[in-house]
Amino acid sequence: TYVLTAETKPGYFTMYKDKKDRKRHSLKPLDTFIDNAKSVETSMRSSQWAKTYVVCDKPSADFPAEVGLPMELVPDKDPTQLKAGDTITFTIKNDGKEYDGNATWDATYGGFSTEAEDMYYPRTVIKGSTFKVPVDKSGRWFVRVFTKNDAPEDMKEKYLTEKRTATITFLVRNERIRPKNDEH
Repeated sequence: TYVLTAETKPGYFTMYKDKKDRKRHSLKPLDTFIDNAKSVETSMRSSQWAKTYVVCDKPSADFPAEVGLPMELVPDKDPTQLKAGDTITFTIKNDGKEYDGNATWDATYGGFSTEAEDMYYPRTVIKGSTFKVPVDKSGRWFVRVFTKNDAPEDMKEKYLTEKRTATITFLVRNERIRPKNDEH
């Protein structure tokens, strides 16, 4: 079992009103334009981490559940072995520790909807580090969790809110529908 991970470069997003009361957007840190702002509606720094699993031949005996990402969804069992009807529990790890704040999760599977953000399990707010996802359909699943917290004091010149997002994708296999063909 191999784990594939990806990390985005942190990005900024700010909505503010300039000194002429025009609504503006910026993808730069606050300190680069704050002198031109009358007021700030929102200012966020966003970081994202993604993880998926690939099995070659057969699953590893020791499943690599946690790999040490700054924010990570850690499954309680090997998601590559799930069947439709199973439930999987995820633990949110933040800098290697179980997260102990408010978080929002959602999930969907390929084929549920072709529309962006139209999730099979819509956004659900939780308190603490764990949540359960019933995987009642086969297909490619996408599970996401995000947190929003005040920026650390030493970063408030650059942004006011820090958003951290972790995702995991995995395949829930179905039974073969048609008999296997011996010919190519």
